[in-house]
Amino acid sequence: MTVGTVPVLPVRRYAAAAVPLAWPGLCLAVDTCSTAYRSGTAAAYVFAGPLLFFQLNRNDPGAANKGTVFAMSLVSLPSDLAGLRPATFCLIEADYRKVLELCRTSWTVASCEGWMAWHELPCLFDMTAVDTYAGQVQWGVLGESASRPGQACLWTEQSDRAWSMLSHLASALRCRIVSTALCRDWKSPDALGELTVLHGNASSELRIVRVMRDGGRLEFFERGDPQDFERVENYAKRLLKDRVSEDVLLSYWRELGVDVGAELSDWAGRVGVAYVKANSTPLKAGAAFRAA
Repeated sequence: MTVGTVPVLPVRRYAAAAVPLAWPGLCLAVDTCSTAYRSGTAAAYVFAGPLLFFQLNRNDPGAANKGTVFAMSLVSLPSDLAGLRPATFCLIEADYRKVLELCRTSWTVASCEGWMAWHELPCLFDMTAVDTYAGQVQWGVLGESASRPGQACLWTEQSDRAWSMLSHLASALRCRIVSTALCRDWKSPDALGELTVLHGNASSELRIVRVMRDGGRLEFFERGDPQDFERVENYAKRLLKDRVSEDVLLSYWRELGVDVGAELSDWAGRVGVAYVKANSTPLKAGAAFRAA
């Protein structure tokens, strides 16, 4: 259940939005004693300001690719997870209890210094208590998989797709981790769709397929041997965005026997933790999470 919502917009968008809102007042001040005011021109100014305001706030390039445009001030996890639409999903093919133990060990120091916080599910998460990086709150939900009972899965909105944490887990547990990042707006300057597979103690990705916007244009990148669940014919498609589209990446999960919808929404009988990382301002103790 969502307790409340607060629109979170980048500072530069606030500044830009203030201009059209101030415009009618300026025009009225100039035209108060003029024939333009008496003829109704000022009325047009009054309508023009709000119209420009809504246009500026509607056309935010890249917002759709950053997950939730309006961050909820207080969300209930995991019940609100589907509404937050995290872009990155990972399957960690290892015992969930061992995964959680390793994560808690690595999180301990950071949490003591205020750079991280976590809480067992269910919990209430106050997103406004955490500063952002690149306009995003750096959070995630780690839990037991619905499709692979006993194994672990991760939903995250971290800008690096939780690369440091996942590479550490793959190395320490000598397990395979499959991760996909869905792109919801290919026109965004931050557009990125990606498949990554880690395995064991490899020093880098075992397999990566990525399409991202670089310097204004989409670029395709591929490294490593294709996995048994991939369909390499996808990577010959003319439009780059179709090579790692949402349909393509979700089809890979189906090949793996993973129901992504259930992983997102079906939490009956499952356990997990929610976590968040601070950027430049340490978290106050108990500010981000509390028991539901």
